[in-house]
Amino acid sequence: METTIPTADRVVVISDLHITPAARMGNFDAGGSLVRWAKRLLADEPKNQILVLNGDIVDFLLLESRPARFELSTAPALVATTLDRIAKQMPWASDWRAGLRAWLALDNRIVLLSGNHDPEWLHPDTTTILRRWIAGSDAQASEDDRIEIWRHAKPWLAKVGRWDVVVAHGHRADPVNDIDPHVVHQALADGQSDLRMPAGSELVLGPINVFKRAMDPISGRRRFPFLDSVKPEFPGVLLLLLYLDAGLVRKNLPDQLRPLLRVLMKQIRGQLFGGAGLAVADASNVSDAIAEQMGQMMAQHVWESIDESDRKANVATMYKLEQCLKQSPIEPESDQPIGLLASHGGFEKTFLRAWLRAERTTSTTFFDTAKASGMDREIMNSGFAMSNGPNAVVAGHTHAARRIDQSANHVYLNSGTWTRLLDLSRFDDSDESMIELIDAIEHDQIELMERRSWVEILPTGPTLHLSDS
Repeated sequence: METTIPTADRVVVISDLHITPAARMGNFDAGGSLVRWAKRLLADEPKNQILVLNGDIVDFLLLESRPARFELSTAPALVATTLDRIAKQMPWASDWRAGLRAWLALDNRIVLLSGNHDPEWLHPDTTTILRRWIAGSDAQASEDDRIEIWRHAKPWLAKVGRWDVVVAHGHRADPVNDIDPHVVHQALADGQSDLRMPAGSELVLGPINVFKRAMDPISGRRRFPFLDSVKPEFPGVLLLLLYLDAGLVRKNLPDQLRPLLRVLMKQIRGQLFGGAGLAVADASNVSDAIAEQMGQMMAQHVWESIDESDRKANVATMYKLEQCLKQSPIEPESDQPIGLLASHGGFEKTFLRAWLRAERTTSTTFFDTAKASGMDREIMNSGFAMSNGPNAVVAGHTHAARRIDQSANHVYLNSGTWTRLLDLSRFDDSDESMIELIDAIEHDQIELMERRSWVEILPTGPTLHLSDS
């Protein structure tokens, strides 16, 4: 079905807030900043403008009781319950909703796109739920068609002056996190009750959420609070989890990712004993291919983290790796997170070093807004450009704010995130640095930074805005 491309005087894009109700699992604490930002948008009484909420605004994957599958039949109820909890439990929510109503009262529009953490918006019944949540007691506003949820597989388009604006969350270019709206639409048409989540979502719903819930049974303190600031669905995070508690990973790894540990060990064994090395193996289906790809990526970082003396002692090293993957330390009366201090001199440190390598591979460009990451390039190459220009292509998903001027007529922007970000720039591969990192993890002293980023497109062109408040 053809859709009319709206024309606006300004388009504002924000993404990846990852809002949840007040609970241990959430990692959004910028509500006050969000309200102040909304007031700044309203300061000049804007008209004919569009606010785009570009995916992962509400994080349904981090809900304590969320089902492991995409439950189509109960998706509207989950959305309604979650929004109601946010309204009641988050002190800033009433001011945020008031700001959205004030935006609409000036004859502006709101468009919401789904991401990989909030596919429930793809259910058509959620439009009325969102409108009523924003409207509050205003019954007429609850039917306001200026609040729209974009459910098409193609990007959302708009025109601002001579600029063609192209907006998509970005997860469609990421096979580990891709949720195809066509598949969801067909499942709804066929009356299916549920769908399987992509591998990245299953990683969050399985090991990641288990680690985030894990607490010391005596003190009640979370064992791994810093995980809130790790980009959860990226494969490299499994290396960190294997270091922290390999047994907990094994018990909670989703079925479609279980082969990756076998792939990991097979690849390392091949390197140690002169076998197949890191050759790509055949995969019979998409799930196998994803597990194969993730296992190989992890194996590459682990192999690079094994020093030369351990590579020569191949039998002993293989045994140590196998033992590391079997361990699940239980020290419930310890004052420290379980399983860390003992690893200062242990071979488990290989997994920590491998995770740091994986993180630093991306973090070297993560905080540089002018450098494209591999995922940025995948998004830019996924056919977003709608004309010869000028184009402003806006994505989210990666959490890394970007402005890449591909040419005078083609600008790629990423609106980043408002969640806390992990800064590992001061750590390197040395043993001394590893011990410093372990100590920082144990004492919850990992350095975090916050950067409120958003994108604005005016007739004069697009702008990436960065703010620390």
